[in-house]
Amino acid sequence: MDNRQSRRRQKKNRNSRYAHVMQQAQKCLKDGAMREAEIRFRNAIKADITAAEPHHMLAIMAYQAGRLEEAGNHIIEATMRGDDDPAIHADCGAIMNMLGRPQEAEAACRHVIDMDPDHIEAYNNLAVSLSLQDRYDEALEICDAALERRPEYVDTLVNKANLLVKMDDPVAGIEAFAAAITLAPENPVARVNLGAALRLVGELNAAEVQCRKGIALQSNYPEAHVGLGMVLATRGNFEGAIAAFQEALRHRPGFGLAQLNLAAARFKTGDLKAAEAAYRDIIAAHPKGAPAQTGLGVVLLADGRLETAREAFRAAVELDPSEGEAWLNLASALGSDMPLEDVAQMSELVANTRLSLEQRIAIRFALGEVADKRGEYDDAFAHFREANNDRQTAMMKLDKVYDPAAMDELAERIITLFQNTDAPADNANTSKQPVFVLGMPRAGTSLVAQIIASHPNAESRGEAASISSIVPDFPEDTRDRGFGSAGDRILASLASSALRVVDKTPFHFMHIGYILQNLPNAHIILCRRDNEDVALSCYFQNFLGEHPWANDLSNIRRFMAFHDRLVDHWRSLYADSILELHYETLIADAETECRRLINHIGLPWDDRCLSFHKARGPVLTASNWQVRQPLYDHSVGRARHYYAYLDPIRPRLDRT
Repeated sequence: MDNRQSRRRQKKNRNSRYAHVMQQAQKCLKDGAMREAEIRFRNAIKADITAAEPHHMLAIMAYQAGRLEEAGNHIIEATMRGDDDPAIHADCGAIMNMLGRPQEAEAACRHVIDMDPDHIEAYNNLAVSLSLQDRYDEALEICDAALERRPEYVDTLVNKANLLVKMDDPVAGIEAFAAAITLAPENPVARVNLGAALRLVGELNAAEVQCRKGIALQSNYPEAHVGLGMVLATRGNFEGAIAAFQEALRHRPGFGLAQLNLAAARFKTGDLKAAEAAYRDIIAAHPKGAPAQTGLGVVLLADGRLETAREAFRAAVELDPSEGEAWLNLASALGSDMPLEDVAQMSELVANTRLSLEQRIAIRFALGEVADKRGEYDDAFAHFREANNDRQTAMMKLDKVYDPAAMDELAERIITLFQNTDAPADNANTSKQPVFVLGMPRAGTSLVAQIIASHPNAESRGEAASISSIVPDFPEDTRDRGFGSAGDRILASLASSALRVVDKTPFHFMHIGYILQNLPNAHIILCRRDNEDVALSCYFQNFLGEHPWANDLSNIRRFMAFHDRLVDHWRSLYADSILELHYETLIADAETECRRLINHIGLPWDDRCLSFHKARGPVLTASNWQVRQPLYDHSVGRARHYYAYLDPIRPRLDRT
């Protein structure tokens, strides 16, 4: 009897002590004395080791302070002591999602819903956990179930919108984001995510507005600065993008998405050393991160370190087999030597709908590349056709459809604007430094740029887009804007001390008249290649930009007709200023054609131009594997292997 009474007294005292310590802890928390509150919650655990609430409160405090591992440990302890507390398990779901442990998050959220079928936060966190497991359809169903219970719940609207974007329906996602903003116009998360979706559909002005509104609402929100940086990078404003990513990292050091995008932006500026260092830092901190390995591989490839680039791409697909860009680069590097087990794995991956469409498209292009190199031409074309059909479907969802009539009108406007060879603009820059290598994509522009860059007095800036960035609304608006003349700003954007600097943006074939008005001594190199080979090479290329013409052979023919119409016009006006180089002639008689090229740009001959594949310096184009090899002729007449498939491009194409 005495023992029982003693135990009751001890329990009562323990309960009293626990209640007193918890009361002190809550007061400290209310007063903002976070350190003192944490100490008292830990004392409460000592006072009653069976209590769940101190662990719960410590989990919330650690989560809010960004100490996610600590938060995870405490919330698990809390769930073990409070199995019947929905609030604890709901917070467990949120924290497990943040820790990248979606299966545990799913279990916690389902347990909450079993206890409380109308717990909206549990539905929302359950949808997040399913999304993290690539179970998008299930996640969407859970979002709809939550919104049936509470249609105005903004977090779920944002979650649903993000799911729709992941499911390759950004237009529907934009509508859901807009609904969320209507309900909560001061919500920075909805604003920034809307900006990301608008960027995907090409609405860059609106995307930038939303990101900047998100920053105005919460200036220390890292995702807002990353969103802005991604919009600026899409516009080609890489310096602005770098500043935005750095600002994100200032607010959240070690933020992976900001680090990856910062490294990519540095690469785009041509600063390979900084880009490589950034990727290696990410890999050191996160050795299991596949995207950084892929990014590192791209940098090493651009720098001509082919073997180490292959090693990085191999590491990427071993860490994450869904890394489509890494597979595609491995296929380009290995070709017919691609191991059979790799081909088998890629064949399984393209059928896996849990991969994003972009990942599956890249892997499908990789399979086509391998089959082509093995001489399995029917299989190769089947893979390329499937990849292009998927790309076309994705672009149609974004309302990006090739309009040949609109392109005819564009050609007419350009021709009307540039009718004669009038004197250069009054403020034209007469420098002989710039060289513009242009023409149809896949017509040899990368090869020609690399030959020039191998000269000791020249360098290439890759596809610098130095003209289209100056006059983004060409030809509707060609007015001179900003400080200095257009010619001055074009040269400034190329930023080179070499005697000759190359911009090899193929699509500048539209701007030849504008170039020669503002840079009358610029050197224009027009690259030409057999029409069927160009068309096929475009069809086999996984273009990452917005090129809806490239996914259909008939549209490729129409785009080539657009190109030829403009080129014929420029030749009629500026024949003496334009050097035409034919790929087939360059392959057949390299030295003669290289001498013509170097002479045209006003440099003395240098034998190193014939060893262009040995030249150091960045190659920032889709042809970076090819230009690191000596000249070869197996791409000449490549279309003959696909004769049966090329009827759509033949009716109106004359072979050059």
